[in-house]
Amino acid sequence: RRRRRAQEASSSGAPSPPGSTSGISSVETSSSGVATPKLIRKNEAAKTTRSVSLVSNMSRIRFKDYNIKIYLYDIEMKSILTPEKELSRGEKLRIFEEIDSEYLNSKLAWDEKKILYGLSNTIGPIDKDVTMGEKEYNVKIQLVDGPAKGETSPEELIRAINKEEVLPQNPTNALNVILSHCIKRNALKVKSAFYPTPQTDRVEIFHRGIQLWKGTRVRITPTDGFGITVRFIRKHQVFVKGDKSLRDFIELLDDTINLPDSPLEESCRKKLANLLKGVKVMPTYASYKRKLTISDVSVYDSNHLISDKSKTVKSYLEEKYDTTVSNPNLNCIIMTNKNEIPIDLLKLVPNQPYYKNNDAKWQAQILKNSCIKPENFIREGKDSKRDIEGGMEKFKNMLEATIESGFESTTGNLLCRDSLCNGRENCSNDRRININIIAFKGCHINEIKGFCQELRNVAGKIRLNVYTEKHICYVASIDDIRRALSREHHNIIIGEDLKYGEIKLLEKYDYHTQCVKYSTVTNLRRNEKKIFNTMKNILLKLNIKAGGTNWSITFPDKEGDWRGTVFRDSVMIVGADVTHFNDGRPSIAAVVCSSSNFDFTAGSSYNFKIAVQYPEGNKKSLEYIKDMKNIMKELLYAFYVNTYEKPAKIIYYRDGVSMGQFENTVLKELQAIQDACTSLEERYEPKISLVVCTKRHDQRFIKEDGRNPEMGTVVSQNLVAPNYFNFYLFSQHVLQGTGVPCHYYVLYDDNKLGAYFWHNFTFLLCQLYARCQKAVSYPAPVYYAHLACYSSRTRFEAKYGRQNRNYWQGD
Repeated sequence: RRRRRAQEASSSGAPSPPGSTSGISSVETSSSGVATPKLIRKNEAAKTTRSVSLVSNMSRIRFKDYNIKIYLYDIEMKSILTPEKELSRGEKLRIFEEIDSEYLNSKLAWDEKKILYGLSNTIGPIDKDVTMGEKEYNVKIQLVDGPAKGETSPEELIRAINKEEVLPQNPTNALNVILSHCIKRNALKVKSAFYPTPQTDRVEIFHRGIQLWKGTRVRITPTDGFGITVRFIRKHQVFVKGDKSLRDFIELLDDTINLPDSPLEESCRKKLANLLKGVKVMPTYASYKRKLTISDVSVYDSNHLISDKSKTVKSYLEEKYDTTVSNPNLNCIIMTNKNEIPIDLLKLVPNQPYYKNNDAKWQAQILKNSCIKPENFIREGKDSKRDIEGGMEKFKNMLEATIESGFESTTGNLLCRDSLCNGRENCSNDRRININIIAFKGCHINEIKGFCQELRNVAGKIRLNVYTEKHICYVASIDDIRRALSREHHNIIIGEDLKYGEIKLLEKYDYHTQCVKYSTVTNLRRNEKKIFNTMKNILLKLNIKAGGTNWSITFPDKEGDWRGTVFRDSVMIVGADVTHFNDGRPSIAAVVCSSSNFDFTAGSSYNFKIAVQYPEGNKKSLEYIKDMKNIMKELLYAFYVNTYEKPAKIIYYRDGVSMGQFENTVLKELQAIQDACTSLEERYEPKISLVVCTKRHDQRFIKEDGRNPEMGTVVSQNLVAPNYFNFYLFSQHVLQGTGVPCHYYVLYDDNKLGAYFWHNFTFLLCQLYARCQKAVSYPAPVYYAHLACYSSRTRFEAKYGRQNRNYWQGD
């Protein structure tokens, strides 16, 4: 069919499709044939008539001497017994503490990787052996020399900002590592945030031995208008309560788990393993403090044989450590080092973070207590400063710096929503949506019938024609679901413990499925207020899968100037994201693109492509999209099949890339897109614009009256990143807490669209996400890339589980 279309298009004078033999060179242009692109270095401010005053969470820092020298040292730690094996982070931390107390006297700050920073160049070289428990390590410290630069200073940042050059990483890293080194002397560091001990504002969670602590994340960062600044933000973390035995902690953590004098049932064992995985413990029989991390709960008790000892766990521990195992019939705990230890011989490491989400009520209470209202934003910011005041004073004395007590203010611009669009309206689907209901055994039939009735009622209100089959299929397994699925219907599967990934794997047989938890169905009958919103969200997903359009945006009679002539030619919108597993399995990349020329009134339908990519060498993940050239070739061809024209412009939104990866990751993908175009046709060179967006930042803004910024507020000057065309955009209504804007970097722009276009067009894309009733915080193509990554991840986990990465090869 595609070949016939191409022949018809060729005979009618239409342009040839990418990949066809008519009018396209068969010789593939190499990447060296495309000029290396350069990133935009000059920022552009917004041009709007309405401005708003905003307060940030940043304070300016000034140095008495910006040329103060900070010296770099290399540090190498190895095990003497197994020098080729990489040490764990915990081992490295304990070794450095020993070296620091004996030789360094806190004169050097460590980045917890391979570099030390200090104000003196007379330390070392050091080559020492350290004994920790039963293991011996070798530590080498020496001043950085050779091609690498062995010193840095804040002056390098100021010079780069003034000259609009690439910002050097060494000065920023050095200042942040020294600041962290000064603060963590009086606080507990967890994931780059500092929690003062003892805590005075602890919040108990369900009295289960769990506490919510308040902390501060602080980071030094350069800005466009205020030079070098310090950013403060309040953080919250769940911690394990005090020093107690593991048995007591389990009983406090979950009332439904009772530890008997016999092995646990399989369901209880799995539940306990999920709750305890990652918790740090100490054996009570050890003569020295030894921290271990729980990996799993064994299926065996203390009476089973140790393979390499020819003894049981009980007899081995009692003979070697002169201890007593009081409950030998209870399951052992498996550590990350594969050792198995009885529960009664373990106690918790005090003041450790706990990362498990036990249930929905627990999560709701955590969110409620950690949510900071905008009217309390300034007060919490000052409190976070006060919590780390001792470390900040030490930092200022070391570098002869001053930090302003208040927070910096800036001016934001409010996009005129009336000139952007008149609002969103529901669109109907001309076709009827036929629904087949499949329920797991245990779901009450009256609840299911009530759900179907409410679904039809809400469908009528939003002008959708929905028909639900009267017969309800009850199933007990995945095989039963497969037999009950219908290709002519949209299948809604209702159950409490749904195996989402396994159900979604059935879609490769041309089935359409929608999963709904049974608790959602039952809660609707108890809460009338949630019925409409929940049913509408389900119907939005069904309608878009059935080929309908959820939203239409009506524009004023007079077109806004921001659209201009950009969309007179065919335009392809692209979104991309990469998700990682971080446990040896490969990364998953997703690229989505509009399947036709972009429609302003209702967005577009999207094609997508998934790629599994393996990290290179010893890297744990791969951030850039390795096979971008072949992916874009396929998506460009799919665009042509739908429209019979090649896109004259490509607008590419990329998520999940940090500033330090701009020069490598982004440029590689940009060149791959250019290579894909020229390989399809020698002279086919569409204009490309590339935007990176991220919400993983600590930048916050509130209005001077203590409220969140309005939807459509843009910050494009003073407190943005220097030497890049970038801006912050509040595109969504903030439902609770202090709003988090999305940060956009326009890194490459062949189309020369300008700041006014980028602000308005990005804001428009945030309103065209088909699965949400309101505007979202990301552009729609980026959200679809997120969705493709998540969906692919669940399918891969359902098919392969958590097996070795080799099982994934070739799929």
